[in-house]
Amino acid sequence: MPSRTCAAAIKLRDVPGTRIAESDEPTTQDFLMVNIPTMPLGTVKLFHDAIWLGTEWSIALFAAKLLLSGKGQTLKALQAAKIHPSSPADIRYWSTTPYLFGPGEAAKYSLIPTSAHKASLPATLTEHYLADALAQQLAQGELSFDFMVQRRTDAASMPIEDAAVEWQEERAPFVKVATLRIAKQEFRTPQRDELSEALTFSPGHALAEHRPLGAVNRARMRIYKEQSAFRQQRDQRRKAQ
Repeated sequence: MPSRTCAAAIKLRDVPGTRIAESDEPTTQDFLMVNIPTMPLGTVKLFHDAIWLGTEWSIALFAAKLLLSGKGQTLKALQAAKIHPSSPADIRYWSTTPYLFGPGEAAKYSLIPTSAHKASLPATLTEHYLADALAQQLAQGELSFDFMVQRRTDAASMPIEDAAVEWQEERAPFVKVATLRIAKQEFRTPQRDELSEALTFSPGHALAEHRPLGAVNRARMRIYKEQSAFRQQRDQRRKAQ
């Protein structure tokens, strides 16, 4: 099977406090992350081109435009993000984009796996091998991650508006602030499947003091909202049939 980019999302419920105006959930705080430290499409222009060309024409056309415009490194970074992990619980994740972290401060987030038992990469990679691996691990016991925060220490080398630029850990180390524990469980049930389809995640589900920063995050909030609305309408049509 082809390699893929992996993502992780955390939703905190019943969180008190003032939400940003873009939030359509009154009591949640979401954290969205992927398996690379940067977003190769780190500006709104690149983000727009990827979505528009990939939807209206083809991904190949977008790749050709990157090469012709001297952005071959962006294409390489996109390819590097595609991996074959042994399990979603065995790899590190990053927020890639920055968030407000108190008055005048910015930060990025990361999840670092700390579970004792790791999965093994199967000889045959099926479409469902990652879910199979996670199910086997959770049948054995609890899984865990360290939740890390990287505070911005230098405006020049740690830009807000270009998420393709990595905030170097040598300049701004990640600091552990919490432990994420996933209890031993059976998650592949009809009830869990239904819940997963009903949940929506967005950078816009945020407290005011943790507002998503930068133009890419503003674009993501709008796109995620439209995608969630489309998916819910699609599911309602399917149930009505």
